[in-house]
Amino acid sequence: RSDYQTFIGGMITTLIAPDWRGGGLLPTDGPLGDTASNALINGGRYYCGRCAPYYAPVVLFPVISTLPSTSDPAAWQAAAAALHEQNRLEVIYLAPEAVSFELATALATQFVLVGGAAPANGVPANWAATVTWDVPAALQSIWEDLVANTMGQASDAPLILSDVNPELLSPGRQALLQEAMDLLAAGQLGALTP
Repeated sequence: RSDYQTFIGGMITTLIAPDWRGGGLLPTDGPLGDTASNALINGGRYYCGRCAPYYAPVVLFPVISTLPSTSDPAAWQAAAAALHEQNRLEVIYLAPEAVSFELATALATQFVLVGGAAPANGVPANWAATVTWDVPAALQSIWEDLVANTMGQASDAPLILSDVNPELLSPGRQALLQEAMDLLAAGQLGALTP
């Protein structure tokens, strides 16, 4: 459920960005297509409603820039710079397709980062958290069926936060996020429904 992951990424950007100034870099051709933008915006607005900043420029946050998933780090960096130039961003969510060590290193000097995956060579100091899947927990839930060679078993991996920097994402905010992740998993919260 990429929509859940993107929803939580949008919620984190809003939770930790001063004056709501969060945004996201999303692929145009990922598993969610155009609905990725809806999931990120809904995640941000789930926490703050309209997310209208106090200081100019006054736009409703989070804001988004989209590129093809095959774009290189320089193109993603240019998209982040354009978003910042227009909106004075503080926090950026990087969809898994956008994450690279080069991009994270370049953007971490200016923004707090949240990722849908962690860069291969480690996260920079300004990395708040990675929104990812707890694959071992999902495998554990179906392990007996796998060992018995029972076919057709499926399990949704729960969302987890990893690579958490508690100085950027406090334990209280982590608890709010866990509550939202639990609601998503229980089907009581719609990631694509405003």
